[in-house]
Amino acid sequence: MKNKYYTPKLKEFRIGFEYQGYDMLDNGKWDWINRTFEGQEIRTYFTEELEKGEVRVKYLDKEDIESLIFKEETIPNCFKEDSLNQGYVKHINEKESLLLHYNGETKKLFLSKQVVYNEVTDN
Repeated sequence: MKNKYYTPKLKEFRIGFEYQGYDMLDNGKWDWINRTFEGQEIRTYFTEELEKGEVRVKYLDKEDIESLIFKEETIPNCFKEDSLNQGYVKHINEKESLLLHYNGETKKLFLSKQVVYNEVTDN
């Protein structure tokens, strides 16, 4: 991946959202600082910082996804019927799972919920 970070849109921010801001350190040097969005930032110069590219967010990678207790597995392909592909699964309980799909063409993630129902037989 060429760039690990992107400049987010304001609408992506929710309380608890993790991002980095470009700020001056105590030693007078400028660097990227890890921050967590608390909500009151939009009342300050936050929108100007966004416009200037002084706010960035790391793209999700395999380690980030697995830290959320998703496991890599073969799952149904939500982009192409009757096919399987590698994706990530988070089992909620024995009948429900969250499936995380990645579309390589559009570079987008898609989250779906899978529910397994008991089969009914004629016997």
